[in-house]
Amino acid sequence: MLNSKSWCAFFVLASACAPSVRLQVLQPADIMVPSSVEVIAVVDRSKAKNFGQGVLGVLEGAISGESIGADTEGRIGAVEGVRDLLMESPRFEVVEPGAVELDSSLFDTVMPWKEGKQICKSASCNAIVALEALDSDGVTTVEVHKSTETVDGKERVITSFEAIRETTVLTAWRLYDVDNKQVIDDLRNHTYSVSSSFMADTEDDAIYGLPDDNQTVRDAAFIAGEMYGRRIAPSYIMVTRTFFGKGDDRMKEARDMALADQWAKASKIWTRVFESTDDAKLKGQAAYNLALAAEVKGDLGAAMAWQDKAARNWPKGKILRYGTTLDYRAHDAQRLDDQMAVEE
Repeated sequence: MLNSKSWCAFFVLASACAPSVRLQVLQPADIMVPSSVEVIAVVDRSKAKNFGQGVLGVLEGAISGESIGADTEGRIGAVEGVRDLLMESPRFEVVEPGAVELDSSLFDTVMPWKEGKQICKSASCNAIVALEALDSDGVTTVEVHKSTETVDGKERVITSFEAIRETTVLTAWRLYDVDNKQVIDDLRNHTYSVSSSFMADTEDDAIYGLPDDNQTVRDAAFIAGEMYGRRIAPSYIMVTRTFFGKGDDRMKEARDMALADQWAKASKIWTRVFESTDDAKLKGQAAYNLALAAEVKGDLGAAMAWQDKAARNWPKGKILRYGTTLDYRAHDAQRLDDQMAVEE
């Protein structure tokens, strides 16, 4: 049985190809976090006690650090990324860890529970997300491009240079259940890579035109932090749905109402079309639109029922694909109900 909670909001927009609606959908986390975990502090344990004690050579397959400055910016970005994602999630309350001195150490050493207790006492939390390690690597290459152009009847070769930098950030994370003295999650070697490029007339200008190293690492680490947040917390994503609004004048009228956020009025027209027409294609399109209206409203059960009617009347591409989409959403809805449950 489908739960009535669909965890979504919507935004309408017109498209050159088809009218569409953007749904803000809450997707389940990758892993299940115990319901007792409700208040989380985010801390950074990734700075080693001394720079000769960095993560290089410790983490199997680790990449070489780009620079102390880049990794420092990366640590800031990673913590910001996971904290922002967790704050946007309705699952957890996120609090500041306070001024407790952290025992920064190598990533393979679990945070002492005494230290965790101190942090949570200061922050009034019962769990901690810790950035345990961060390492970055940036590799820059330059490609030479040659082309020809004709000037005053003479052909000449034009040479340009493209600088390409591949930046990779490696992070390690742990989620600590402090109250129960359990490490709920231990992710050792998560990597995220970005590529940037710049074209210029000289090799030096091409390299100089690349984005700042430190900012690039910070931005990549921020995304890595967001990705870890999605691993442990239900999070919002944007999805786009198109619907039918051509052909029959009534479908055009309902389309305009939907784009004006008048879904109830649009649904009444689609219902009349579905009940009155003998055209199987038009009947299927009206039912499909009614399924979408139900999803926008947050009623996945009704959406699936209308999609089934649409598929029985016009079992074609978009209608059938929407059925698969709703099946996935229904499965996610059950996982979300389990993940969003908290202890009374």
